[in-house]
Amino acid sequence: MKIAICAISKGEDLYLKDWVEYYKNMGVSNIIFNDNEDIGKDNQKDILKEYIESGFVIYQDYRGKIAYQNSSYQETYYRYNDKFDWIGFFDIDEFVQFDKSY
Repeated sequence: MKIAICAISKGEDLYLKDWVEYYKNMGVSNIIFNDNEDIGKDNQKDILKEYIESGFVIYQDYRGKIAYQNSSYQETYYRYNDKFDWIGFFDIDEFVQFDKSY
């Protein structure tokens, strides 16, 4: 089963790598990352460079867009829905846990 996690991020540089590592260790197939940072600020692409180069993170540039979360998620769904069995849409501060007793 191919599972992707999608998120949009703005101003969350400090824990971005931890979030990616969490889901990588959980076994998701890919992270679709929507960068919504302000123009002129650090590019989150630089923080995620190693993950992008390995193909684990699919980077989408939405920098400078205002109130763009829903639109970016819709675009992501239509672009990738046939490539994954399941796509979860989460905030960068959300860490899903599964109860292994099931």
